Amino acid sequence: MGENVTHYTVTRLSYLLNEEKPLPYYFDIVHYEKIDEPKLIEHIDRVGIVFYHHLHTKHIASIK
Repeated sequence: MGENVTHYTVTRLSYLLNEEKPLPYYFDIVHYEKIDEPKLIEHIDRVGIVFYHHLHTKHIASIK
């Protein structure tokens, strides 16, 4: 989810989680902004869990 997520981001993450790493689960990675199905969006919004959140921070200069 987010403006910086691209098709490459989604496919690379899917490949890393499902092919490259020896994980016992299958991850269905989708580009949230490209979902056309309203029920899927509602389901993700209702029960989806954020497992990574990146905070953009700006450098704040101290004033003396």
